[in-house]
Amino acid sequence: MNILTLNAGSSSLKAAFYKEQDGVLSKLASASLTGVGSPHLSLQVDGECIDISNVDLTDPAKIHAQVVELLFNRFKLQDDSLVVSHRVVHGGGIFSKSEVVDDEILEQLKSFNSLAPLHQPFNIRLIEQVREAHPESLNIVSFDTMFHAGQTALETSYALPKSIRDMGIRRYGFHGLSYAYISESQQLAINSNERTIALHLGAGSSACAMMGGKSKASSMGFSAVDGLPMGSRTGNLDPGVMIHLLREGMDANQLETLLYKQSGWLGLSGLCSDMRTLLESDLEEAKFTVDYYCYHITQEIGRLAAILGGLDRVIFTGGVGEHAPLIREKVCNQLEWLGLAIDSELNQCNQIEIATAESKVRVQVVPTDEEWMLAKYATALA
Repeated sequence: MNILTLNAGSSSLKAAFYKEQDGVLSKLASASLTGVGSPHLSLQVDGECIDISNVDLTDPAKIHAQVVELLFNRFKLQDDSLVVSHRVVHGGGIFSKSEVVDDEILEQLKSFNSLAPLHQPFNIRLIEQVREAHPESLNIVSFDTMFHAGQTALETSYALPKSIRDMGIRRYGFHGLSYAYISESQQLAINSNERTIALHLGAGSSACAMMGGKSKASSMGFSAVDGLPMGSRTGNLDPGVMIHLLREGMDANQLETLLYKQSGWLGLSGLCSDMRTLLESDLEEAKFTVDYYCYHITQEIGRLAAILGGLDRVIFTGGVGEHAPLIREKVCNQLEWLGLAIDSELNQCNQIEIATAESKVRVQVVPTDEEWMLAKYATALA
């Protein structure tokens, strides 16, 4: 079985080509498109820069479609023997497992666009484009929300009237593909009592409490703007602030732009939404932003550890989690009360195991692989 995985966002596209044989997945190629909507558009396939100077830049959706066609040709993909596995951010309260795409499912997914405006519309548009251009291919969707589908009502409910909750207003949780990979790759299900907090840290950041590899609680709620402060997203924010801004004349679209695109690290620092740049800066605003980020990560770990009744393992993943030793150091130094301690040298070298021998909590740095999870989910349905 040949599987193409597609993970589309507003400014990027990740793709990978797998072959499944006798239950074994082998990655044959991977591609990464970055800088969509900016002057720095770039496509790399297996580390090689590919010329895309002839791509129509008028619309991000058109860029995604043209690059996918380029990949179809480069990988010599045949529609009738291909499964295309798509990441979709929001499955609402309807989808708790992967699904084969049909017209009805697509219409249901479109109704969730407002819940994840940075990703969902691009996910859906790309599915439509692939189905139109390659009608013989089998398209499958997997959702970032589905890993958290087993959380209890105590975790997912808001203190709102039932009539509002019945509209689907609840906590969902995100980054589920990443957490599913972490759970599977680290075999967390082997010990049903192991208490793990995984931290997916990057321009989109979240935390997830797992018991025996299953999601018990997470930092993101109804939308992917909730929880930890992120590249340009606020994270936790008193709803009273939003009411105040609306009364001051800001409309819903302006508020959405503020919360999703002008806040977080960008808003705090006044500089940028790139953590690497902030870590390298000597400006006080950058230092404050880094400290604020780590403070709120630590705060969330405390909440999740209380839900789990203790802590056995912390796993850092995502672009920042995997590659920013200073962030890990700042976070872990505030967790000594949990009996957690890291080895400075191991941490600086981005080793997988970074806890000291005396630490009561295991601390790991584990690269995530959402594309592998997309491929694995596809094999179960194809």
